[in-house]
Amino acid sequence: MSLKFERYKADVKFYRELEQNTPEWHEARRGIVTASEVHKLLTSKGLVATNQTSRAYIAQLAAERITGRVEDTYQSYDMMRGSIEEPYAREAYKEHYGDVFEIGFMTRDFDGVKLGASPDGLTRGDAGGIEIKSRKPHVQVNAILTGQVPQSNMPQLQTIMLVGCLKWIDYVSFSNGMHLWVKRVYPDHHWQKNIIEAVKYAEGEINGIVSAYEHGTANLPLMEYIDHDEEPELIL
Repeated sequence: MSLKFERYKADVKFYRELEQNTPEWHEARRGIVTASEVHKLLTSKGLVATNQTSRAYIAQLAAERITGRVEDTYQSYDMMRGSIEEPYAREAYKEHYGDVFEIGFMTRDFDGVKLGASPDGLTRGDAGGIEIKSRKPHVQVNAILTGQVPQSNMPQLQTIMLVGCLKWIDYVSFSNGMHLWVKRVYPDHHWQKNIIEAVKYAEGEINGIVSAYEHGTANLPLMEYIDHDEEPELIL
């Protein structure tokens, strides 16, 4: 299944040397919708969402544009485990399925609205990619027995393919000490059309918030930013 968005050029920008989770990586993602977060702009049926979750995410992106900074986020145990196990899963995929190379980030413009994605690997030559998920054993058992990619992961997978103009993406489900499970996913017109609509809607809302903030703070004093991670000076 292929998509035909004729009015969109395949103007993908690749940040090949950018390392994920570095300050430079966070800066490249600042203020734009990304594949890992796009689900916050969609309902469970894949439609454009206008709810508390979407409003909170839109406000977050607006704040990033206003301040020029990205706030630190809480890292759960599952998130830390995923970071640790990702290299093992990538090497296992290379050994049993095919070669992939790492890429830090990529973006694509849709009528001036930027959308970003950080795939866990891209293939060499046949327009594919991988997205790795580190799973608890019981989740891995269920994935293998059902043979289905969790619907909650579909927005991220479809966005990665949309941004990178990929023909497919392999969902790589890894659980330490268990069998590796890989499921190939192809572009879906319904998902990708709604993702574009959601991102454009979010862009309009973000611009409105930024404009209103600038107008509302025109005569207010701007406070100096204090980095609390640095040694504070004593104020006597």
